[in-house]
Amino acid sequence: GGASELVVLDNHGGNAVNVSAESLPAGARLETWRDFDLLDHEVDATFQVGYHARGGVDGFLSHTYVPGLRLRAGGELISESHTRAWAAGVPLLGITGNDLHRETLGALSETPFLVTQTSIGRGGMSPVWDEPHDGRTALREFAERCLRDAASAPTVPEPTDVTFEASMPNGSEVADQMLDAGWTRSGEVEYSAQLRIWRDARELLAAAMNAALVPFLPYWLGAFESAEEAAAA
Repeated sequence: GGASELVVLDNHGGNAVNVSAESLPAGARLETWRDFDLLDHEVDATFQVGYHARGGVDGFLSHTYVPGLRLRAGGELISESHTRAWAAGVPLLGITGNDLHRETLGALSETPFLVTQTSIGRGGMSPVWDEPHDGRTALREFAERCLRDAASAPTVPEPTDVTFEASMPNGSEVADQMLDAGWTRSGEVEYSAQLRIWRDARELLAAAMNAALVPFLPYWLGAFESAEEAAAA
């Protein structure tokens, strides 16, 4: 579609071993940059691939960073699409992914979206295309069209002077951790913080993710001697 360079961000889950560099086409490369740093790397636009619905939606593998974590900005429940787009600070040209994600995008609902799978509850999904080749062709055509239409892409204004909220089932057990990070307790399992600009959310977001992850740490990779032991747990 006219891009001079394509960078694939291999940073999912803080683990930079998700994508094989050898699998990428010519002209694309891997980097582990964080979303908040893309302007520093002179990235002009982003394109989100394979996104799932936010936590609380009955869609395939729906979650917001960590199971149980819920995030709000200005009262709106937000997804990883929102937080990454706002952190990048550049145009979001398009999104591909789950059907229920498209239906619950809220502030990002004007962003071009290609549905690649339909949900069958949280535990199942059905691909839109029966043949992988057809799916790849549709993705390529959608991505090219989004890039060629970049000049008219809808803007994604970041929240300013907004209340940022986080809640998690174990919120009452991680109060010290959240308060030390700058959050204010607003309920039994709820926390809030005032943001001047979205970049102020960087450390707060990381702290909320870490706090929500606490119940899962005993089951994290490395805690077991074998895959069978992990599966049993």
